[in-house]
Amino acid sequence: MSEPAGDRVPLADQVADLHWSLEALQRGTAGLPARHRAAAYSRWRARAVKVSPGVLARAVDPLTVQTPALDLIDEILLDVAEGRSDRVIITMPPQEGKSTRCARVGPLWFLARDPELRVAIGSYADTLAMGHGRWIRDTVLQHGSDASTRRGSRDILGIRVDPASSAKGEWDLYEHRGGVKAVGVGAGLTGFPVDIMIVDDPVKDRKQADSLTYRNAVWDWWTEVVIPRLAPGGAVILVMTRWHEDDLAGRLIAQDEALPQGEQEWRVIHIPAECEDPATDPLGRGLGEFLASARRRTSDQWRRIKISVGARAWAALYQGHPSPVEGGIFQWDWIRPFRTRAAPALSRVVVAVDPTGGGHDAAGIVTAGIGADRRTYVLGDRSSRHTAGGQWRAAWCAVLDHQADVLVYEKNLVDPVMRKAVPASWARMRQQATALAATGVIAAPEGTELRPLILAAAETLAVGGGDDDVASATDPAEVLAGQLEELLPYAARVLDSPALGPARVEGVSATRGKRTRAEPCAQAYETGQVSHVGVFPALEAELVTWQEGMDSPNRLDALVWAWTYLNRHTPGAVTSPARGGQRVPRGPAAARRR
Repeated sequence: MSEPAGDRVPLADQVADLHWSLEALQRGTAGLPARHRAAAYSRWRARAVKVSPGVLARAVDPLTVQTPALDLIDEILLDVAEGRSDRVIITMPPQEGKSTRCARVGPLWFLARDPELRVAIGSYADTLAMGHGRWIRDTVLQHGSDASTRRGSRDILGIRVDPASSAKGEWDLYEHRGGVKAVGVGAGLTGFPVDIMIVDDPVKDRKQADSLTYRNAVWDWWTEVVIPRLAPGGAVILVMTRWHEDDLAGRLIAQDEALPQGEQEWRVIHIPAECEDPATDPLGRGLGEFLASARRRTSDQWRRIKISVGARAWAALYQGHPSPVEGGIFQWDWIRPFRTRAAPALSRVVVAVDPTGGGHDAAGIVTAGIGADRRTYVLGDRSSRHTAGGQWRAAWCAVLDHQADVLVYEKNLVDPVMRKAVPASWARMRQQATALAATGVIAAPEGTELRPLILAAAETLAVGGGDDDVASATDPAEVLAGQLEELLPYAARVLDSPALGPARVEGVSATRGKRTRAEPCAQAYETGQVSHVGVFPALEAELVTWQEGMDSPNRLDALVWAWTYLNRHTPGAVTSPARGGQRVPRGPAAARRR
């Protein structure tokens, strides 16, 4: 990603000049006819919207306090607007103007620059997100083109709200494609292609931050809602106060760090309350210097906050260094040093499933393999809240993704009907792939409109067809079409696979408690016998935070089943590594001794 240009006139100087010129403009045009006043503001606007969100912030609210931190954020937003950055993470202490600047003034400024942009705003709650959407809408009504019709008002934005689409949570600009959609975490963005996505504080408080269930829900929303709705070339700005090492920013940063050098996507701007290192401080402060506060906090007030909130909260919320909260089985230091970007040739690959009955819990679906070096390599995590039938479709797709030899699942809680669902789901996938092939979808040239072909394929299939998810749906035809769309990337491989499935299916029984089953796997991690091929944020978070008594660890369970199967069924594999770094004897000689 290109870095911001360094030769521009200092932003603070341009902002000061424009603030002065706006005040002069207000005085100089006070007695002019409306059309002359509008023309004068149009000329000012043409320059102002190219400079800084801070200019518009002062123009719409003269009480705005501009700080060096907000100057830096303005430069970042300018880089996004001009295409120099498209993935940005900004972390900063609470109550210092980051949300107002990024989630309110920022979208207003983006739209004033380019009224064709579609801007989405997401926050931890619908009410907060819609509050941002309402503020932007009302500011356009007050200071946009509609304002020019009111005596004494001025148009400093050059845009207006479309009266036919003006709800506080979703509204459009008049005679332009652009507009705003505001949603809470977990809500959809269907039908709204996003040019700029602003995620503002996806975590409300410590309780949410410490909940693995909530962190996973935020991650699922990110991967299943936000990313798919981004238009080609769309930009993302994540602005938040850090609460937890495994929060959304933490997962994205860890995922980015695992990419090869030069391929990282995210530009991370971390603005701590107190300067810790003058060499890296983004504001050029001296050691121990506190943030110039938008709330006008003094250094003494910062020191009192530091004492009153305690070490953990100060490190996380104010300095951006959340400390890990670990459970009693796995540790971060057993995962990070052995992470790798690629696995060697693998002698066996298994997809392990910790099933769900289709209720509120997730299905754990983890893929792992074992190499000639007898190390276990974690390859994939497809765990999610699947329906009873959907989990097996996801498991078969994982098998195809990684050319797995075995699909293994815990059968203790799986009744005979569900056992039949495993082969039945593969048979249904083959039927659907055959229908896709018959209508020409699989071989369609690039650029072909696929939706009509997919609907034609759906018409050739029985709507129920033995698939409970389709048969029980409110709109069975739409669910069936959705299944076909999801299957399309796999359809050719499904048809090339054996009729009974591309992998052997085995059920395994749990005879011991979860912790007892997990401990040998944890010991393998401790002695460096397991590598993660890439980053699996939700899985890794569950590993290091789960303790007995917490909700069932679906990903952890699936991982343990995968590791156990691989190491029990591969000659010479490590089956019970000793603690303290001692390696268990391996190979044929060791096997004979045992």
